[in-house]
Amino acid sequence: MRGEKDVHVICDNLSAHRTEEITEWLSNHKRFHLHFSPTHASWLNQVELWFGILGKKVLERGEFRYTEELAQKIMKFIELQQDRKTLQKDIQEKGTDSLTYITDEINGLRTKTLHLLR
Repeated sequence: MRGEKDVHVICDNLSAHRTEEITEWLSNHKRFHLHFSPTHASWLNQVELWFGILGKKVLERGEFRYTEELAQKIMKFIELQQDRKTLQKDIQEKGTDSLTYITDEINGLRTKTLHLLR
């Protein structure tokens, strides 16, 4: 059909995705494209891990009255993750010379995290 968009499907490297039947089906359905994650180093594992952390730290304990409230908590979690990455980078660049700065930043992140979990 005209105007149909391509469909990109991300798969792990399981051999079931590469059978003759699948290959034939794909050759007859040109808008479908399979993409395979790298063997033994799947970035999908990282995505799964991230959502696991999100689930344990935010969703499992949370009670959300509105969808917007849930979205705000998730966005706050993402911001905290970015803050942590920035802090790790700062520690690597500055070393222990800025111990007061590092301690203040860690305490700030701890406070933000505790507020998020409430």
